[in-house]
Amino acid sequence: MKIMIGFVNQFYTPQLNIGLLNLADSDFRWVTNERIEAATAHVHGVNGMLKVGDRLLIGYQSEPTTLAVFDHDFKLIHQKNCHDIAQLHSLCHFGSNALCISTGTEETHLIDLANMSDSLHTSQWRRMGKQSGRFDRNHFNSVASCEGRVMATCFGPKLHGNWVHSKNGQIVNLISGEVEKQNLHQPHSLKFHRGSWLVCESGTGRILGERGELIEVGGYVRGLAPISDDLICVASSAQRIQSRSKGTINLGLDKSQGQQKTAIHIVDLKTEKTIQSVDLSIHGAEIFDLIPMPDYQQPEWIGLLDPLEIQVSHLERQLKTQKKSNLIKNRFTRALRAFIKRY
Repeated sequence: MKIMIGFVNQFYTPQLNIGLLNLADSDFRWVTNERIEAATAHVHGVNGMLKVGDRLLIGYQSEPTTLAVFDHDFKLIHQKNCHDIAQLHSLCHFGSNALCISTGTEETHLIDLANMSDSLHTSQWRRMGKQSGRFDRNHFNSVASCEGRVMATCFGPKLHGNWVHSKNGQIVNLISGEVEKQNLHQPHSLKFHRGSWLVCESGTGRILGERGELIEVGGYVRGLAPISDDLICVASSAQRIQSRSKGTINLGLDKSQGQQKTAIHIVDLKTEKTIQSVDLSIHGAEIFDLIPMPDYQQPEWIGLLDPLEIQVSHLERQLKTQKKSNLIKNRFTRALRAFIKRY
């Protein structure tokens, strides 16, 4: 079993934003080459991934929002800048189409997949916010659809001007308008599994389920993918020390979560226990999305170079253009030391 991983806020290695993890041997590889780098020169991460037959639909963290279609070997098929979608978060199937969240306008948008190899037509489907325009008042961030139900997660209104301490998060039924779950601390990554929903409560490091599941994973949990009837894959991220929008220090996560790492965890739903964890902290701080790729035969080029060697090369490139950044220097040193230690 392989898991495709979408990283966000990769400001120091922006074009390293999709990784592939083999759960059998914990081998991690970056999905990147010159063609992908040329197509994603303006992005800083991946905010949504969706497998559509033998194609992959990727929603990038960029301005404007970029959607891209790749084939099974990660050859770029089509790419589109979507000026009507502000801060895309999450992708899900919706009949023969796809849905995504436009966080910056508090809307869901429909993506026509009928001719996705040649075009990606997008249109507004539902407005969640009360006002039109570019406002992110409740931070809607994930959407999921199953058997006529369409659900979305949001943080709810800000508390004291930010969402760090806000515990007003909700799971909202976008068809009926009903709130199905509330008082959540920064919910993300809503997914349906066997007809009921599972959600990451990022602020507490827990997975909650519609059937009463309550699983303690730890860390800032975000990114969830069922991989069998009884197993799910969950990502945890290191705490964002500094607010990306305000530059202030974040102190909002529960201290009970302990030391935080960026990792992939396999969780048994029957026992509600973590049975496998793979630490990916050296590769990136924040994971947003996961896709299981059970039958994926990765192209040989993905595994040609060591992932740390690629990181060192990308960080070195950043150092040349941003020499005064101590954060880049520190990350370069960490990656270089890890690379040397390995060999």
